[in-house]
Amino acid sequence: MASLDTSKVVQVASEVLKDTVELALEKEEGNWEFLKVKNDIRICRKKTGSLHTFRGVGKVSFPVEQILPVATSVESRPAWDPLCKGGRLICKVDDIYSLVWWSFHGVLVISDRDFCLALAVKEISEDGSVCIATRSLEDPSCPSKPGYVRGHANLAGILLKPLDNGEETLVTYIGNVDPKGLLPHWAVNIGGEKGAMSIHYLQCYLEQQANRKSCK
Repeated sequence: MASLDTSKVVQVASEVLKDTVELALEKEEGNWEFLKVKNDIRICRKKTGSLHTFRGVGKVSFPVEQILPVATSVESRPAWDPLCKGGRLICKVDDIYSLVWWSFHGVLVISDRDFCLALAVKEISEDGSVCIATRSLEDPSCPSKPGYVRGHANLAGILLKPLDNGEETLVTYIGNVDPKGLLPHWAVNIGGEKGAMSIHYLQCYLEQQANRKSCK
């Protein structure tokens, strides 16, 4: 088996980091179509070709320092994200860049999906904002497993921005994901906003860990 091309991981992860930050910081007016507010998360979309890009913005009542280890722990993601079935760190290039594998539950007759992803985790401004960004990168070290359909993430990530009180974080989700298989893009676009619920899932998990209250 050919060795992993770590330079490719860095290249792809660097590119998606830049794209995620730009979309997360972009003004809504004139660029994004407002869809709804759900669980206090403002969800918008951008009609980018046949597959739309979704953005969710919401507040998590914990500082970046508490969110970051939860959101970046590859193998324990199912503990906080009910959509995620499993995860594995394929290769850690350095403290910023990695290659990871994640799988996600299917719904009803839809098969489970898996993704091989270049991952970047980096502080992007002096105020302590951190971006976590992923993009699909196929590599022989990360084949699709039996029973899964290999999806493609053009972009999926979150931007964590500390709020002035230092105890809360503004979280912006960006996602443009094609689950592949036989799903038409119009159907994917209907459910594409679900990724924004990762903000809600982080809030719920951190609350539970702090023994404040259960979250249904």
